[in-house]
Amino acid sequence: MKEKTMFVIKPDGYFNREKIKEDISVYFEIIQTTLLDFDLELIDKLYPMDLGKSHYPALLEYMLEAPCELGIIQGESVIKYFFEFVGKYSDPRICAKNTLRYKYGGGVDSTKSGLLILKNAIHRSKSKEEFEYEFNLFKSYNII
Repeated sequence: MKEKTMFVIKPDGYFNREKIKEDISVYFEIIQTTLLDFDLELIDKLYPMDLGKSHYPALLEYMLEAPCELGIIQGESVIKYFFEFVGKYSDPRICAKNTLRYKYGGGVDSTKSGLLILKNAIHRSKSKEEFEYEFNLFKSYNII
């Protein structure tokens, strides 16, 4: 049975989004993409585990730097395989060389105001539960 998952091409990957989607489409069926501009409330809800942490101001600034693109894909065991395809780690420098994060992520960089942030080009759901939460979140904002 086919399952679904989602991704968000982040600001540092935005200008390579066509290449990223082309890479994704080699292995996965992209069924929807939508351009979006984040606001503070949506970032808070997408990254609740980061609220209050020292890197959170940099994360907010980073996610507001440029547009993003949300995508939904489907396939057999897509959550597991897409997780590996994107990269198992947040830091693109330690991801496998054939992963999206390694190819397109910016690594440690500064935001426009000089805050340090780990730029990794793409967000992906890590589990079925996380996909369902994120899908419902974006649906509640009429993004999907």
